[in-house]
Parts: sequence; C-alpha cells; structure tokens
Amino acid sequence: MSLPILQIEIRSEEDFILARQRARKIASLAGFSVQDQTRITTAVSEIVRHTLQHTASVGLDFRIGGRAGFENGSSLEVAVNADECDVASVRRTFQNSASNWSDVGLYGARRLMDGFQMESRADSNVLLSMVKALPPGAPEVTPQVIAQWRDILMREVPDSPLREVERQNREMLRTLEELRAKELELARQLDEADRLNSELDRTNQGVISLYNEIEDKNAELRHEIQERESAEQKLRVTMQELERSNAELESFAYVASHDLQEPLRMISSFLQLLEAEHVGGLDAEAREYIRFAVGGAVRMQDLIEDLLTYSRVGRKGKPFTNTDLGCALDTVIEDIGKLVAETGTRITKDALPTVYADPTQMMQLLSNLIRNAIKFRKPDESPRVHVGAREESHEWVVWVVDNGIGIEPQYFERIFVIFQRLHARDEYPGTGIGLAVCKRIVERHGGRIWVESELGKRSTFFFSIPKRQDQGAHDQGKETRHPSDRGQSG
Repeated sequence: MSLPILQIEIRSEEDFILARQRARKIASLAGFSVQDQTRITTAVSEIVRHTLQHTASVGLDFRIGGRAGFENGSSLEVAVNADECDVASVRRTFQNSASNWSDVGLYGARRLMDGFQMESRADSNVLLSMVKALPPGAPEVTPQVIAQWRDILMREVPDSPLREVERQNREMLRTLEELRAKELELARQLDEADRLNSELDRTNQGVISLYNEIEDKNAELRHEIQERESAEQKLRVTMQELERSNAELESFAYVASHDLQEPLRMISSFLQLLEAEHVGGLDAEAREYIRFAVGGAVRMQDLIEDLLTYSRVGRKGKPFTNTDLGCALDTVIEDIGKLVAETGTRITKDALPTVYADPTQMMQLLSNLIRNAIKFRKPDESPRVHVGAREESHEWVVWVVDNGIGIEPQYFERIFVIFQRLHARDEYPGTGIGLAVCKRIVERHGGRIWVESELGKRSTFFFSIPKRQDQGAHDQGKETRHPSDRGQSG
C-alpha cells in the first residue's frame, strides 16, 4: 500500500528551495540519519533541476510505499512528474548521465538513492521515480503517522548575495572538482578551501583586527594580510554602492539566489559526503580542513539568506491592512517559545495599537527586536523584555526594552547599517543584517527607528508607524505608557 505524504508543484526558484526544505524535513520525520537526509535532499534537487531544463513546471510527489527486498519492507518514494516536455530530450539527459562525467551532479544524485526509474506515459509526459529504503529499526508508518507528518509540514514556516563573492564561489567549485580528480593534491586543495573560508568572513569589520593579530604572530603572512585589507576596502566601496541603490541590490539578490545558493548547497553536501564515505582514507588534518570548508559554506549560505530577506522587504512586501500589534506579538512569542524557555526569558507587554501596516513584516520586526534583546543578554541574569506603545499626533511609537548589556552612544547609528557588528562572531553569532532589516521595514512604512541605551543596564529600541489619514484613535488602538513613565527597569 502506498501512503501519500505531500505534493508540490515547482515553477519558480522559491518553489525549488521549498522543495529542498520539504525533502529534508520528510527524510528527518521518516527516521533517516543526517547523512541520508543530505543524500535524499541532494538527489531530489539534482533530478528536479535537470528536469526543469526541459519543462516549465515539475510536480513532486512524496510517498511511503512497500518495497520488496528491503529489510523492513518500506521505503520513501519520490516521484518527479514533468508535463509538456520533450520526452526524447529528457530521456537522453538521464540515460547519458551515467557515462557523461561533465555532469557529475546528476550522475552522483542517481547513485545517492537505492532505486531510480524513468518512464514516459505520453508523448509529452515523463515520470522519474526514486526510492530510498527506510532505515533499519524505523517505526511502522501508518496513515495516522502520515497525518501527523502533514500537520507538522503545514505548521512549519519555510526559511526564508554579493558580486565580490562570486569569484570565491567559483574557486570553491574548482577546488571540489580538483578533489575528485587529484587525490594526491588533497592537502593543498583543502588548505585553499580554508583560505577561501577566511575570505568569506571579510564582510565583518572586526576582521581587520584579526589581520593585525596574524601579522604580530606570523610575519610571513604579512603580504597576504595586505592583500586582504585591499580586498576589504573594495568590498566596503561596493557595499556603499549597494546601499545607494536598493533596487539594484534586490535585482542582484534574486539572481544570486539562483546562481549562488544551489552551488553552495552542493559544495556543503558533497564535502559532507566526502568526509562520511572516505573517513578511513583521510587523516585528522584533512578532516579538519573539510570541516572548515563546510563551516564557511554554511556561513555564506546564512549571509545570502539574510541578504535575500533584506532585499525582499520592498520587493515581496504585502499590502498594508489594519494590523493588531498585540496579536502579532502573541504570534511572535509563540514562534520563539523554545528560545524563550531555553533562556528563561520573561516577556511582558502593554495594550498595543492596531496600525495600518504589512502584518507579516510587523511580526518580523517584533521578532528581530525581541531575538536581539535575548541574544545580547547579561550572562548572569535572565532576560526581561517589555513591549509598549504611545500615541502621538500623527503616528504610533512602539518600543522594546530589555535588561541586556546595553550599547555605547557612539554606536547608536552604526548598528542599523547592514553588516555592522559590535562584537566578535564567536561571542555573539550573526550576520549583522537583522537591525538593518528592521530599519528597512520601518522606512517602508514611512516611519523611523532609533535606540536609547545605558551600557550594562538596558537598551530601548523605538520605532514609529504613521497613522492612516482616514483612521482615528478609536480604531488605531489605545495608548500605553512609555517605560520612563511606568518605571520600567528593562
């Protein structure tokens, strides 16, 4: 008996990314190991990507089915259905992949699954089927279990890049190809991947301090540090140009989401497979180099995803509507419930107004500010966060106050600039984009955002949302008190 799990129609890059995320989640729910989750996600991505070269849309069908010859008699089945395509062209692509090493991605993808089959059911329809046996000892999958999976998938919110890093990405791809072709040069290639990983961190201004430390510790690296400082200066100029042209950034970000994200995922996936499947042939130093390379790719992917979020504020914003900030805050608190519980955070609020805004972006704005307050907490004190608002003549002013480590006044403006960080990455992780996203959201709504802070005591982030001209105070919400009026200590 075959039990359907989920069907996805893939027409765009966003659909493609969603399909990857769903493939990994379903593999996780089915009990596959992290390595098998990576194999399944990579195989689905490669097969879908090649199929989309021959048709405008692809249907993706996930099922649990019986499979003779497998230990527990069950398998995960993934079907890729292509309509209105050139059947002969698709058949040549997949039949030739086994002998055509120019497309190692497709060749490798077919080997990652336990079974692969292709059949044409009409002149313009092709069905590609892949199967992966469920792991030994996996619990029985019943219709009730499938229903639970569907509920998890429905409730899970899908996760939401720069010209200078294109060269670095191409070098990493070349390094991967050389790893496959020249095993004797493995140590040198992994060292190059480590160097590229370091270069990916140049967007953090604190890296200049790292360069100086390296220069003091090792004079032989001075020439390389000077080259990196020059590249850092070029990157700063490019960042200034990108900030002056948001439209150009948005256009480039969407192109880069296709050109950079998928190669980065392939690099990370195949490096992990290399480490897993050849662990006996690699020494400790080589395995460490692989971990450095994978870590760099993951950080780069996080940076690209944050950049896409930043660029989508204007491009993908929803129409404004009457938005209850109290309900929006309740949703945010529910979404970050695990983080709140783990950190012992206490979140309180006054009565919040209804404003004319994009509801999704209001939730993102509140989420970013609250997560920021929790992240920059004191090590010996549980975080406390309070959200309030006050009414002014033409706008509502909302604030988020905490009892965290505080910010020095000279950094009040700098923290809202993209890529700006006040702390080392190992001390407080992140990409330095969160508050820049907040600023862009507020500016899209015609408001402003600022901070008041006492170092070592608290920080209060304020943002304003203009009132809609045809709305009065009666349908905008009720005023609440300012922290200074209520003795809020943060």
